[in-house]
This record gives sequence, C-alpha cells and structure tokens, in this order.
Amino acid sequence: MMGTLVDGRYEVVKVLGGGAFGQTFLSKDLRRPGHPDCVIKQLRYFSTNPQILEHARRLFKKEAEILERLGHHDQIPTLLADIEENQEFYLVQQFIPGYPLSEEITPGLPWTEAQVIDLLKEVLTILVFVHGQGVIHRDIKPANLMRRQSDYKIVLIDFGAVKELGTQIAQGSRTIAVGTPGYMAIEQFNGQPQFNSDLYALGAVAIQALLGLAADELTNLKDRNNPHSGELIWRDRKSINPKLADVIDRMVRADYRERYQSALAVLADLGAIATDTTDTSATSTIIVTQSSQTDTSHRPTTIALPETQQALPRRRKRITTGIATLAIVGGLVGIGYSQKGQVAAYFFNQGRQAARYGNLKKAIDSYNLAIQINPHYAEAYARRCGTRLRLEDDQGAIEDCNRALDLDPNNAVAHLNWGNIRTEQRDREGANRDYARSIELNSQAIQLDPQNPDPYYYRGSARFRLGDYRGAITDATQAIQLDAEFADAYVTRCQANGLLGEHQKAIDDCTKATQINPNHYVAHTSLCNNLSNVGNYQAAIDACTQALQINPNDPHAYNNRGVVWSRLGNYQAAIDDYNQAIQRDAKDAAAYHNLGDALSRQGNPQGAIDAYTQAIQVNPMIAASFLNRGLRMAELGRMEEAIADLQQASNLYAQQGQKDGVTLAQTYLQRLQQGAIAQGNDQPQSQEPVAPTLEAPPEFSPENPSVITEPPQPAATPGFIENPPAPIIQEPAPYTEEPPQAEPYIPFNEEPPVFEEPVIEEPPAPVEQEPPVFEEPVIEEPPAPASEPLPPPVIEEPPAPAPEL
Repeated sequence: MMGTLVDGRYEVVKVLGGGAFGQTFLSKDLRRPGHPDCVIKQLRYFSTNPQILEHARRLFKKEAEILERLGHHDQIPTLLADIEENQEFYLVQQFIPGYPLSEEITPGLPWTEAQVIDLLKEVLTILVFVHGQGVIHRDIKPANLMRRQSDYKIVLIDFGAVKELGTQIAQGSRTIAVGTPGYMAIEQFNGQPQFNSDLYALGAVAIQALLGLAADELTNLKDRNNPHSGELIWRDRKSINPKLADVIDRMVRADYRERYQSALAVLADLGAIATDTTDTSATSTIIVTQSSQTDTSHRPTTIALPETQQALPRRRKRITTGIATLAIVGGLVGIGYSQKGQVAAYFFNQGRQAARYGNLKKAIDSYNLAIQINPHYAEAYARRCGTRLRLEDDQGAIEDCNRALDLDPNNAVAHLNWGNIRTEQRDREGANRDYARSIELNSQAIQLDPQNPDPYYYRGSARFRLGDYRGAITDATQAIQLDAEFADAYVTRCQANGLLGEHQKAIDDCTKATQINPNHYVAHTSLCNNLSNVGNYQAAIDACTQALQINPNDPHAYNNRGVVWSRLGNYQAAIDDYNQAIQRDAKDAAAYHNLGDALSRQGNPQGAIDAYTQAIQVNPMIAASFLNRGLRMAELGRMEEAIADLQQASNLYAQQGQKDGVTLAQTYLQRLQQGAIAQGNDQPQSQEPVAPTLEAPPEFSPENPSVITEPPQPAATPGFIENPPAPIIQEPAPYTEEPPQAEPYIPFNEEPPVFEEPVIEEPPAPVEQEPPVFEEPVIEEPPAPASEPLPPPVIEEPPAPAPEL
C-alpha cells in the first residue's frame, strides 16, 4: 500500500495501525501547498452482494456526516474527505502532531490529584459536545487522548463508531462490541453502549493515572470477593481527597443506572472540589508529609568552591540547552498551569528512561525541557544533578542539587546525590548525613506507596554507600520483586554480593542486568570483577572489554581489566590498562596503586615508587601505598625514607583500627631499623601476622578505611612471588535513573534514583570516582635479602559503598 494514491490525491506514507476490517495510514495531501500530513482510515468490504454494498454505502455516508459535525470542535480531528474507491471506503482526517496520553501515564508513577482533576475536566468538556451530537465515543483510553504539540491540549481521536462501522460494513452486524478491556463498561461489552459508558472509561483512566498502573492492571481491580458485581476496588491503594474518590467511584459503577448520567453532572461535582493546583513538589512517589523546616545549615550555599575544582579538575564540562528546547517551550505560552505540569512530567519521564539506558545527553535534553516548562520541578533538578555527575559536570550537579533542595528540602534523590558530591569532596561526615537523610525519606515514601520499586532502590543505594551491604541487598531484592526488569537494582545487588564474597550470586545478578540492558557498561564492569574473583579470567577479560566497547572512557573498566591481567601474570598488559585508566582520570588513586604493584613485579622499583607517590598524593589515607612504597625504598637502599613510609603505614593502620596491618608494618619496620635487610638476613618467620577471615566488609569512612592484612607468603625463589597479587579493584556505581528501570511516573510536583546515579568507592582508599571502587587486596611479601628484589606485601582493602544517582 506504500506509495498508493487514494482518490488520486492522498499518497500513503506508512501504516499507523490496523485490524481485520481495515487499516490506518499516515498520508500526504498532494493537492495542498506543502503536502501536509493527514490520516486515512480504510474500511474494507468483502461481500459481492450489491444489496449489502448499498447498505454499507448508506452506513458509511451516515457516519461520515457525524464525524464531519464532530470535527467542528477544536479538540476533535476534522474530517477532510470521505471516499469510496474500488468498493473500499476511506475516511480522511486531520493529522494531529503530538503524543498519546499513554506516554504520560506511566506504571509506578502516580499523578497528583490536581492533574487528574484537570484531565477529567478537559475530557468531560469535550464529551459534553460529543454526547450533545448523539454520539458515544466507545473507546476512551490513554492511547486515544492525544496531547497536541501546538498547545498541549487534549484531542479526542479514534472514535469507536468508526471501528464499529468497519465491522458493520464487513459483516453486516451491529452486535460486535467495540472498546478496550479494562476501560469498557459491562453494558458496552454486551453490545449495548450508553452515553455514560464513556464516563466509565474516563473514570478508569483517572484511576490508572492516580495509582500509576499499567493498562492491564485495571482488570485486577475487580472485586475478588464478588467478581460478578464488576465493581472496581481501588480506594485502599492510595489516600486521596474523599470527594474526588467519590466522584470517580460514581463514574465507574458497574450498573450504568447508578452511574453519572451525563458529563455535565460530573463536571458540576468536580467543580465543588477544592484543590491546590500550584503544588510544585516533584512526585507522589516520594512525597512526605512533614514540616519543611528542614535543617539546611550543612548544605553548601555557594555554587562553586575553589577546593571542589581542585579536587575534581577533570569535571569541567557543562551541558547546554539546545534551540529545539526553546522552541518547544515557546509553544507553551498561554496554556494552563496544570497542562504545563503534565507536559513537564512527560519530558521528565523521557529523561528518566534515557538515563536508565545510558543515553545521558538525551536525558539532559529532556530534563532541560521539563525544567524550562516548570521551573519549580524539584525532582527534575534532582535527577539532572545525578546525570550531570555521570557526565562529569560537577559544577552543574552542585547547582541542580542545591536548587532541588531549595524547592523541596525533603527530596530523597537530591540528598542521595548530595551525598555523592560530598564523597567526591572527601566530606565523609557530610556525605553520611545526606545518605542517612535519603534513607529516612525513602523509608517514609515506602510507607506511603509500598508497591513503588524506586524508593527501595534509592534507599538501597544510600545503604550501599554507608557500607550496609546486606541492607542494600534487601532493598534491591524488594525493588526487583516489584519490577523484574529493574537492571540497576540487579547491579546494586551484584556489587553488594560481590563485596560480601558471594561472587556467584553477584555474577548471576550482573549477567541478568546485561540481559535486560546490553549497554549497561557498569554491569559489565562489575561482572568482570566478580568473574575474576572466581578465577574465570578469560570471561572477566571479555566482560571488561565489552564495557569498554560501550564506554571507551570508563577508567574503572580499564583498572579492573588490569587487575585480571596482573592475576594472569601479564604485567605489561596490566600496566597498559592502568595507564589508560589514569589518562581518563588523573585522580584515580586505585589505578596508581595497582600500577605500582605491576611495576614492582616487572622489576622496576623506581617506577613503582613514582606510582605509589601519585596514589598517596591523590589519597593520603591508603596505608597500603605507604607500606609498598617503603618496601620499594628499602629495596633501593633508601632506608631513612623507607622507615618513614613504614611508620606512616603503621600509623594509618592504627587510625583505621587494623591491628593486623599495624603488625605487618611494624614487622617490616623493625627489620629495617635492625639493619636486617641490609645484612641480608632471612625473612622473619615466627613474627608473621595471621590474616583474619573477612566475613563481611566493615563500615567505610575515608578517615578510617578498612584494610585487611594477609600474612606474607614464602616466595618459591628469592625475589617476587609467582602468584600475582590482588590489586585494588574498582566497581562502577549502578545507575539510579532510573531504574530501566527504570523509571515511576513522577507527576508534576519529585531524580533517580538520583540518582541520578551514585558514585561508588571502596575502602580503605576512598577512591572517589563516579562508579564504585571495589578495592581488593594489594599483596606484598616480607622483605627479601638486600641482594634480591624486594617482594611486594599482601594487603587487602575491602570495597567501599557507593552508588550515585
């Protein structure tokens, strides 16, 4: 049918939809200037009986006259032509640029009461006109309510009468029920639609929007205790204005005689409901009723701090708004406040979906639109904050999180992202305070809406950041139970299981995340780490390589692949990957430290010293870097410097409560001070510390990183150990933008998960980066005689929490 001319005038461009009795096409009117778009509905006729054909022709003309009358309304498409050609019937209608309301009503993202009331009023006003023409729409549902692009008003499309006409023309029958299950009243299902059948359908749409349901969930609302009644049981799912609930209940009564009898009657009762349509908090998914007098004294009031720029020099990109954004926003002048809110929510949801699947620039563009349409959209600022963090635009992220908390001091996602910002600024106390606040707010959101997966995911992200890995697993599991396709939740659970030593569980979760979203490079990087931990090195290399194919600028994937190469004994490949990581993030302490280990094993002690020095300059709290540098100094005969480094390592281990680390550092220190190394004495035997068994990673703070010390292993031959050490492994942070999650419809009033996305770092060295840093042991052995190269010590650093929204 493509390219076909109907009536020698309308060229078919593409199929928009269709069924057994006809199809709908997007077409161009070749006789009008500019060849404007139009919609053609083809009604097929199968009989060769001339009497049936004549009957079909009369039905067609009658319905065309009705549609022409309806098209005089501004919010109903105009009928441009009715055509009979080759015993087929065509209706040509005005094309409405825009999008269906099904893109605004998103599962898991409930609308506010004010939004629902405005929607009801607008559609009911159209129905007053339609019913006044003696017409029943028969198929009201979100897909048939178009948001017109020019002014964002609702346009009622796809009248069921046309579908019924198609069945009558094809079958000569008036008994076919036209409509959509879930929105269709009982009498309409039985082939006897009433005017208030349209009211039932619109009431079902209102319930769907209020509860944030998918279309197929509407049928689950039927009274299970009395299934034959057909009544919808929904009010126990959400606390709303009882007057509004009464109106909707009366719209969806199963018995049409107990229903409202006219659209005007519904409008009259809605007019008596007082609503606050100026509500600007972001979304009912994370709305908490409490005083707004939240303490903000700990939140930075300045936008840019010199020390922030010094700590994060690579983060200097700014995201700008395109001309297209201004053009769209310009088209909103003159439309109602609540309509703008719904349009803003539409673009907000597009941003969340884009961020969830890694299209960060598109996410920024969508958030920009949402914010320009509604400058008070706190949740959009919070989510854009997280997305800007992932794009390394720290300045913009700080501005957005500040603005989000100014508008809504109780925004859980903004607090989570502020925690991530503070973590990068090494303000652990402030970060912990924000994470704790995010946990509190998300817990309250869960009480309000226990069926929404997002607050569980966000709370789990904050718990992960605080080192509560088991709590993070519990929350991520709950989010997955509510949304089995929540890729980010699988990644959070993968990382937490990995840090607890449950590597196979971690592998299963990260594999599932990559199946849901093959472009989730964080999932591939975490999968790489856990595969390496179970000894499946080739699969680990493949996973890290896949992550780098998706995101060639991810330093964590390079670092983790370097770890695998080092475990395989391919130190040159490891060094190459560590250098690639450093090129992409000059503040990557883990990569510098691991580079030092690899250089040590290549017999390059001076190069190792230089790398450890860089690691210490980035993060002076890594005791392992001081310890390893001290041993390399001793290897080169620089005893005074070696003793100073070993003493500092001992001091840091003591500050961090790591007794085994203190014992190890003191063992080496005593040997140096006694001149044992210079004299070529044997390595200490009886003084070797015993490595503790790590049941669960301790709670992490940059001031007190956890470092587990393992005993020195005897080398097979004098010199370096044969088995490669376990360097610091970095785990990228899971996305919080949605969840693919993911992710709920945030009505005009809530960012996120976000998150948008937490940045994860792992102890003991708070390697502060976007993704989480899983720091594994950096292994060193006791000093060898001065005549032999000094083997590196074995030091394990448990990972630190951290997703970033």
